[in-house]
Amino acid sequence: MEQAVRLYSAEWDLRPKTKFLRIAGAVTVQSPQDDVQVEKDPMGGFNPTIFVLRISVTPSGGPVKPQPMPFYFIEETTGTEGYLSVQARAGAESDTIPITILEYAIARS
Repeated sequence: MEQAVRLYSAEWDLRPKTKFLRIAGAVTVQSPQDDVQVEKDPMGGFNPTIFVLRISVTPSGGPVKPQPMPFYFIEETTGTEGYLSVQARAGAESDTIPITILEYAIARS
């Protein structure tokens, strides 16, 4: 079964002393007991302005009740990477959204 993936938010906090990229989304699982793992894709993508996440779901064998399972990912950055969007990949499914950049307590998209 393919896992549908959906990104809800991607915020890059570039205020002094923080510089974190925070990403929230959900992936469809077959059981609420399934294990969802999210990691930065070491291969990246062909476009260096896109931050790529790889999502894998390990089936638990628990009761079948398909539902979205939320996930969160935080990456400490230097602030000079030049990311403009985030893409999450789960099998053949993917979703891409722009990153909202936070600087000096104001948001810039």
